[in-house]
Amino acid sequence: MAIAAGDASVGLADPPRMKRAAVRRGQPLAPTAPAVPEDTTALADEAMPPADQPPGSVQPEGMEPSEVAGEPEATETPDAPTEAVPDDEAAPEEVVTPQAAGAAPEMFEGEDFSPYQERCPNCGNIGCVCPPPVCPPTWYVEADAVWLQRNASHRRRIAQTFATIVINNIPITGTVERGNARSLNFLFEPGTRVTVGRVLFQDFLDRYHSIEATYLGWYDWGASQTIQTPAIIATPISQNAIVVSGNLFTPFPTNTAGFGRLFEMRQDYSSTFQNLEFNYRIRRSLEQDRLVASVDGTWVREITPQGIPSFLMGLRYIEIDERYNLRTLSVTETIEPNQTILNVARGNYNVRTRNHLFGFQIGGDWVEEHARFNWGGRGKFGLFGNASRLYTDITATPDAFGSVSPARNFIKDRGVFSFVGEFGLMASWHVTKHISLRAAYDWMWIANIAVAPEQLNFRIGGPNTMNTGGFRFLQGPSIGGQVVW
Repeated sequence: MAIAAGDASVGLADPPRMKRAAVRRGQPLAPTAPAVPEDTTALADEAMPPADQPPGSVQPEGMEPSEVAGEPEATETPDAPTEAVPDDEAAPEEVVTPQAAGAAPEMFEGEDFSPYQERCPNCGNIGCVCPPPVCPPTWYVEADAVWLQRNASHRRRIAQTFATIVINNIPITGTVERGNARSLNFLFEPGTRVTVGRVLFQDFLDRYHSIEATYLGWYDWGASQTIQTPAIIATPISQNAIVVSGNLFTPFPTNTAGFGRLFEMRQDYSSTFQNLEFNYRIRRSLEQDRLVASVDGTWVREITPQGIPSFLMGLRYIEIDERYNLRTLSVTETIEPNQTILNVARGNYNVRTRNHLFGFQIGGDWVEEHARFNWGGRGKFGLFGNASRLYTDITATPDAFGSVSPARNFIKDRGVFSFVGEFGLMASWHVTKHISLRAAYDWMWIANIAVAPEQLNFRIGGPNTMNTGGFRFLQGPSIGGQVVW
């Protein structure tokens, strides 16, 4: 283990057996001078033999130096066996500080304990290295404000006009699109994401096992559009009468009551999103901290930069509720020689779809952890059972030309399998050992669901169908924080 010391490094032998100083992360180790006896003169007198005693000789108690003079010196045989000292009784090795060239190393004294005990309050999904029962079960809470934008629907035509062109003296009448469901634009909608987790235990591989619950929701997107007739048309109905009306039609047949010869139509689209999940997460713990030498000659304990992976699996529930409404206004004026008749007709096409997705998911993340910040990526995906339901209701009032009623009302259910995939990038700044600030950007794909505008059916008397081949793509940034204890 090498310790950085300014421009030089000091090697420490056998780091696991080193006697660690009792310091917190980020605190310097203060050197202390070795103990010196108060009366060094007395100790020197006791250690020096009398002048007439040979060096190395032992003077028996109660005998004069002259009585033992000339006796051979008692010395230890070099090859004599020595008794081994167990490792746990061996003297602790010295921890040295950065020092000037030629200076004697200074010894640090400290309490004999694992420094990772000081990190126990910081346990949680960022990990720690203190096994139970030193580190009790811990909690962590993450709260974020999340702005999500959803994709637009497919290009489903809802408004058109009739136009006639002449080619080679042959009139050709066709339709021109004036509006579709895809023209509705959705902005970023604010919502919230809250995660509450608890660390259960640490296994023999130094991995932390935890359970967590996450809620993501409070989303209610909405968009509207009003389309008006581009022209007024006059249609003769007899030799003395004409009908003036708008030139705006729906894909229904032109003689459909309430949905032909319109002056105006309006489409409204709203969608809500709720998400709840329960996951079991396994996260690798942090490696051992390192001691870094500062310029003032002290040691500072810091985290070792490293990548920390995690794996999760769990259950997830998603609810997507959508409403689509198409309202029309038809005003026709019948002009006769002696009178004018005004007729007002309205049409109302309501569609509502509900998707209840429930299933199993797997995923994980990778966090590059540093002393004051981290960054990384995350993702999860799963296969879900989707219980979809469709509500359709069409009402209309007759107009001057209306002869066919589009009235329809039914409910249809279908069960399908749906796929949900999610990916995100995130970063955090550790304000304290308990509080971190976070920012992220996430993408989510939900396939095989019933989308409201895709259920529009402009056929009269056709079968009551249901389309579950739609999808939703959500994306957006988030900011928030994390608290661990």
